[in-house]
Amino acid sequence: MIALQGNGLNRRFAYTAAGERILEWDQNASKYTLSLRGLGNEVLREVSYSYSYSASTGS
Repeated sequence: MIALQGNGLNRRFAYTAAGERILEWDQNASKYTLSLRGLGNEVLREVSYSYSYSASTGS
């Protein structure tokens, strides 16, 4: 996994052994984007997932 941080960016990328990017995680936007590729490295499907979380404090 490779990270890119700075100037308001906070992203993580995951690659296959062949160097094709298959996952982008934008931590500032709370969003994952996953790419499914075919045998010819063409993008067959791209799926994005947004999430949110909240921090709670206990007493």
